[in-house]
Amino acid sequence: MTFSEENPPDCAAPGPGVRPGRDPVALGESQELFLWRATGGGNPYWLPRGLTLLRVIEGGLRAWLEAAGYAEIRTPPLVDGAFRGGTCAAHRLVHALARRAEDGPLRLFELGVCHRGGPGEGLLGGAAFTPPAVGTAFTTDEAHVFCPADHCVAEVARIVTASAATLAAFGFPVIGVRWGTARAGEECPLAAGARRAGYQPGLAAGPAGEGAPTGGSWLVFEVDDGAGGAWPCGGLTLEGEAIGGAGERAILLCHRLFGSLEAAVGLLLARGDGWLAPWLAPQQVLLAGTAAEEAIVRSIAGRFAEAGLRVGADLGAESLGVKRARARALGIPVVASLGPREAFSKTVTLSWPDDRKETLYIEAALARLSAFCAVPAPPGRSRAPAA
Repeated sequence: MTFSEENPPDCAAPGPGVRPGRDPVALGESQELFLWRATGGGNPYWLPRGLTLLRVIEGGLRAWLEAAGYAEIRTPPLVDGAFRGGTCAAHRLVHALARRAEDGPLRLFELGVCHRGGPGEGLLGGAAFTPPAVGTAFTTDEAHVFCPADHCVAEVARIVTASAATLAAFGFPVIGVRWGTARAGEECPLAAGARRAGYQPGLAAGPAGEGAPTGGSWLVFEVDDGAGGAWPCGGLTLEGEAIGGAGERAILLCHRLFGSLEAAVGLLLARGDGWLAPWLAPQQVLLAGTAAEEAIVRSIAGRFAEAGLRVGADLGAESLGVKRARARALGIPVVASLGPREAFSKTVTLSWPDDRKETLYIEAALARLSAFCAVPAPPGRSRAPAA
């Protein structure tokens, strides 16, 4: 098995460098998102709930990147007989064939599979959470911008603004940015672009900064870790000149939000201690009843699902308290209980994450749940499409 050495250090945005105390692997297994076994070689065995979460994250990233003006492409995962480690070289090729630098910025992204033959920052939670692995596959969230040099600062400002909005929607408020450059005594356009976006970027300690590429110029976002501290999360690098069509040259900016979809899962679980934002939860509502109410429970579940909610039903003989506890353990934010009284009055009783309980008519409950679980809208759109 051969792995490409593509993905040069100066085109890899820094990954998370802080190890949170909350173990996303244990949380993911307890919520039945995946199984983690040594036989997987650093890759989890994704279960249905975990695969749903990956699809929701993918849909959210795609919606925000498209809203920010990026076009999605798909390039070969196997190049010259080797599994690729990143998408940079393939996107350079697409740029060279498709555009001239004078045509203006070309913004591309790819949610494609890559492989690494060593420690993988694209693993579940990144290198911050997992040991080195061999032959690890991950789904990259790399995006690239090819633009004339005089557009660079403005383009960086666009990237910083869009990335901060996207990270905030995923529950990671950006609280600062750091930058560094291999060119001593010189402020790079990345810092100038971050300033134009309203941030005051700090110069990282050391020649390149913790977790940073060894060459080129880079900028990394610092996000609130939910415990009074900050994590590095995503960022962008300035590679310099890339050959364009007909010999034209353009500046290449490479950026990521998480590094991979799998890393996003690990970071989300760690930050929320297993609790996800309602729009991300693999199952958003549990309808709890008994066999006596099966017909009406199934009917309500169908109506909720048609409205775009991810809903399941529990008709077991256990008490409502047991069912609520099981839902909490699985990270399901809302339990909608239905007993004989609710069945007669055509209502449901909603148990919210903060332990509030509310009895509503079914249509009113559906409206409340739809608003509670709504996908945050990307900038410039009224509402993101449901996954």
